[in-house]
Amino acid sequence: MGQDGLNEGQDLVVYRNIGTARTPALDKPVAIKLPGPAMSRPSPYVVDWDGDGTPDLLCGTDKAEVWFFRNTGTRRAPAFAQGQRLDLKGEGFKEGYRCRIEVTDWNNDGKRDLLVGNFYSINGTGGGKAGGNVWLFLGR
Repeated sequence: MGQDGLNEGQDLVVYRNIGTARTPALDKPVAIKLPGPAMSRPSPYVVDWDGDGTPDLLCGTDKAEVWFFRNTGTRRAPAFAQGQRLDLKGEGFKEGYRCRIEVTDWNNDGKRDLLVGNFYSINGTGGGKAGGNVWLFLGR
């Protein structure tokens, strides 16, 4: 637990815009307590992932992982269930890290699809190789 009362790698801090879209003004920080697991460098994305009408939380991490936190509360008072790792498979996906996500309907079939950008680095004799990929995971 850090000096600020947050569980490092497990809690997120939100700064709500109390201004307007044109003139943003950020309110004081508010911690969102996540039940776990602890994540390295979580990259949150708010979306109604399970289709129940309340915003859930997806988190990309520093590993080749994306976690789903179901909102068991309400829109105004969210509460999150234990994180579930999404079963994302693709040749070479597990070699990447620093996953950052976007949810869209890529193929216009009415289902949520997931874009995951990540980074990879392969150390070799020639100084290594580094790059990144964007992965598309179609919803079923």
